[in-house]
Amino acid sequence: YVYDETFEDRERLLHEVAGSLPDAIKNDEFNVVYQPVVNIKNKAIVGAETLLRWDRGDREKVGPDVFIETA
Repeated sequence: YVYDETFEDRERLLHEVAGSLPDAIKNDEFNVVYQPVVNIKNKAIVGAETLLRWDRGDREKVGPDVFIETA
């Protein structure tokens, strides 16, 4: 392997996220948002995607690809 700073940054983020998850659940920091699925041919809404978001206040944003994988 060749050292890459991004590996260390990612590991640090995963560790911080894992430690923050229990408090985030207790503090109700997660919310659900709905994103419409649109048929581009006729611009009709044909469904919706349910997305989970984590409001961490002033802390660094973390995408669901990180916190769901960590959880």
